[in-house]
Amino acid sequence: MANPFHNVSSAILADEYGQLKGEIDARSERIDAIKAELVARKEERVEGRQVTLTIAEQTSTRLDTKAVEAFFGPGSLDQFKKETKSTVVRMKPTLVFGQAA
Repeated sequence: MANPFHNVSSAILADEYGQLKGEIDARSERIDAIKAELVARKEERVEGRQVTLTIAEQTSTRLDTKAVEAFFGPGSLDQFKKETKSTVVRMKPTLVFGQAA
C-alpha cells in the first residue's frame, strides 16, 4: 500500500495535525459535558436512534507504588520496574511575525 503522505510536506502535516487535534479536543469537551449530564440525570441506559448507552459506575484497584516503596525502602521496587518507550507529539502555536498564531 502506498504511503498517502509521500507528497505532503512535514509543515503541512504539522498544520493538519494541529487542526485535527483541536477538533478532537473540542469534541472531547462536548463528550465530557454530555457524559456529565447523563450521570447527573442518573441514567443507566439510554436508547437513541443510532446508539444505546449504558452508564455504570465501576471501581478499579491500583497498587500505590510510592506507598509500597516508602514502606519497604527506597529502590526496593527497582528490580520489578519495567521500562517502556513511547512516541510523543507535543504541539504549540508557531510564531508568526513575533507573535503566537
